[in-house]
Amino acid sequence: MSTSLKAFAYLVFATLVLGIGGIVYSIRSRPSVTSLVGTPVPRLDVATRETPLRLDTLTGSPLVVVIYSPRCDHCHRQLDAFARSTMPVGARLLLVSIADLPLDSLADIWPALRASSAVTWAQASWPAVKSQFHIRAVPTVLVYDRNRRLAKGFVGEVRVDSVYALATK
Repeated sequence: MSTSLKAFAYLVFATLVLGIGGIVYSIRSRPSVTSLVGTPVPRLDVATRETPLRLDTLTGSPLVVVIYSPRCDHCHRQLDAFARSTMPVGARLLLVSIADLPLDSLADIWPALRASSAVTWAQASWPAVKSQFHIRAVPTVLVYDRNRRLAKGFVGEVRVDSVYALATK
């Protein structure tokens, strides 16, 4: 093998090793939703069917935030599970879509959730949601206590009774 070919092979190998190492480092160095337990509700503006809302202004009752995409099958199953369950008295459910679809059409898919006054339908951009909540996938379910501190975060489908048990602690 010629010297220039060996140098090229080493260069390709080093680029691959450093590139993969950099990706792994950047993924590991970002905080995950589960590592943020105890942090307050982030400041995030969302669009609702009624008026714009800033999450960190919500006070009082426990808050369950479900971040979903209407194009995601896992998200549909998660929202179906919330629609079939009974929400605890005093808890509030905020459903945040990361898609630009009319909120009324999304709410029509889950009429049981639409009928509840404790459920708020909202939209926000994926980049804003991703950076404020430090999430990488949907559905993500975040449970905030009465003091608006993160009690627990779940990535992927989760049992609704586990979520509501945390919300009522």
